Amino acid sequence: MVLELHAPKGFTVRGLLAEWSVGLAYLVSFALIYVVWYYHQNAFKKAAIISSRTFLINGLWIFMVTLIPFVTSWVGDYPKRTLPEILYATVLLCWAASFQLLDWSIVRDNLAAQRDASNGFTRRLVLYGGFVLTIVVAFFAPVYSL
Repeated sequence: MVLELHAPKGFTVRGLLAEWSVGLAYLVSFALIYVVWYYHQNAFKKAAIISSRTFLINGLWIFMVTLIPFVTSWVGDYPKRTLPEILYATVLLCWAASFQLLDWSIVRDNLAAQRDASNGFTRRLVLYGGFVLTIVVAFFAPVYSL
């Protein structure tokens, strides 16, 4: 993702501030990756067995992670456009859902393991509700949906 951060045009604070949307998109994406990577590591710590199903779901999760730099760059370049914001939120929604599925698969294969706290109903409702709300907001005010 950091490769998508380019030096501002010029050497002034004004030039730096002109890149605010790219910087904000980068910070949001980095924070999400950082937090979810922590949960990902914890999910695999409790796994004594990794089934083929879990391996495939993990591949799906990693694929979603690889899309984040693309959608982050697009949102950074076009913060006031609807489609980039919708795709950004959709990728994050699919990424979160794939993690929930991954945790479920690990627990199913390892009966002594406990589900991740983020798999609770209330947290999922807030998480997925937030992503859906972000998609709806993108239709009316894209810049506020990041």
